[in-house]
Amino acid sequence: MAGITYLKQGHQDILNDTTSRFSSRWLAKIGGIWNAEEHTLGLSIKGAFSRAEVDEYFLIDGTYQYQLNQWQLHVSLNNISNEKIYFPD
Repeated sequence: MAGITYLKQGHQDILNDTTSRFSSRWLAKIGGIWNAEEHTLGLSIKGAFSRAEVDEYFLIDGTYQYQLNQWQLHVSLNNISNEKIYFPD
């Protein structure tokens, strides 16, 4: 999966729109899933770039799943890089 978004109103000061200063002009996301028999691994990276009032960020999430007959173990790790995210998009 992959995606990119452009927000014309982002990263600028617009009269009567206080959220525009905290919104990114560009957002991006990429991720994938890998399967090997009973194991499944997933990884995604999301980023919000250039914002007038807050720093850009990159969020990394991962998942692991093990399937054995009717039993399933699923583990998710969110924000692996421990980013401080203010005003997420």
